[in-house]
Amino acid sequence: MVINETTVNGTTPVSKQPSSSHMLAGQATYWEVGIDVGSDFSIAFATPVFVTSEHERDTSYRGVTLYHKLPSIIGDIAFDELVVARGWLEGTPYRKVLKDDEFILKTTFKKTDRVVGRWAEIEGKNWSAAKGLAERYWGPHAREIVLTLLGILIPVPQATIRLVTGLPFSLYAQPGSRERVKENLEGVYLFSLNGEQKEFTVLVGTVVMEGYAALVYQPEIDGEQVSIDFGGRTVNFIYALGTTIIHNRCFCEEMGIGQIHEVIIKRLRRKYEYAMKLSECRDLLMRYTSGAILPAIDTPKKRLEDADLRKLIEDEITTHWTPIEMRIGQALNAEGADMSSTIKRVTLNGGGAYIYQHKVRASLTHTTVVLPDGAQDQNAQYYHDLVVQLERSKADIWRK
Repeated sequence: MVINETTVNGTTPVSKQPSSSHMLAGQATYWEVGIDVGSDFSIAFATPVFVTSEHERDTSYRGVTLYHKLPSIIGDIAFDELVVARGWLEGTPYRKVLKDDEFILKTTFKKTDRVVGRWAEIEGKNWSAAKGLAERYWGPHAREIVLTLLGILIPVPQATIRLVTGLPFSLYAQPGSRERVKENLEGVYLFSLNGEQKEFTVLVGTVVMEGYAALVYQPEIDGEQVSIDFGGRTVNFIYALGTTIIHNRCFCEEMGIGQIHEVIIKRLRRKYEYAMKLSECRDLLMRYTSGAILPAIDTPKKRLEDADLRKLIEDEITTHWTPIEMRIGQALNAEGADMSSTIKRVTLNGGGAYIYQHKVRASLTHTTVVLPDGAQDQNAQYYHDLVVQLERSKADIWRK
């Protein structure tokens, strides 16, 4: 495995071949991390960086970038009770008791054990994704999500993290919001994840507007373009001239795909007396957007086959698209002309981009609509890439 390399102070290093990724990670000087704390899923990219000094020059080497995504759900749990409930003896190690995608977090700022991710809905008490609460971005919820992702990706007990994250436009535009996010996440944290003790020092370089990444990653254009980020709770609409954001043409509305999840779950419960979990509903929509056959569901009232489920989903997509389409039309301010006639490009991102892409293309027929590969990951990827750029533009940004 040859690690990627960059140059500091004008010198070009020779590639090195470490013996293992864990040894490499253990020697890291710091980690570059981008995290998108989404309403549905939280996504992180993390890269270990190794700085060596030779002949009064510092040279940095970057290791392999790691990635993880998990549902943004957190619940209370008592690990000791879980051990007994699963038939293990008291004192059994975490690794034997827990599933591969099950994460239990212990922090100094919460009295209870916390289960984070998909299993929070299954095993957790009082579980929540904190949807609709602005405080989710600058309170304990975001902090617990961030520490969990850092603990998953960084295998060593001590680490220094250089972090960039983001906010939806509605909060980003509010004075003081970015500072509150930074203050909430920065600090030295003593915690454990699945029984492994950690001491991580977190430094936050900046807080970015969600959806801007889609403009940056596409080829440059001089004219007007739009980025639409379909999230779990919100739709972020970013209007730009080139890459310069025109703030009075941007909006953020609570029209996310989480509303589709909620309505489908309620409809199945009311009409078919079937209790579908949120994670099951998400999986169902992911299969739908991929074009896969939907697995039949046996309810007390009726067996729902692929065609039944597909119609249910498509009905809800159509219903929820109508107000989104109207809001986009208002933002583009077409005044009688085709509302896409002046826009050179519309770039879609976020988990809901796969659901609404056909609706967008049908509405904006006179412009180029782009759905990039990995659209759901673009915000976190941009935050991660920005860590390096910050240091290049301001050399002392990470010195506290």
